[in-house]
Amino acid sequence: VANDSLYATLLLFEQGVLTVEATIEQLKTHTLFDQLSFHTEEAIQTIRYIKSTEV
Repeated sequence: VANDSLYATLLLFEQGVLTVEATIEQLKTHTLFDQLSFHTEEAIQTIRYIKSTEV
């Protein structure tokens, strides 16, 4: 499940609205958790299932 505010920040960066520095500052205000975000078809094609671990 994607964090919508994280996605919005990345979208603003990709559109050239935010600079690298501003994007980093925006991301620092988010609660930290592990999340991956794939933005191109090429990136999605590189995903491979390896294993799962129950926690």
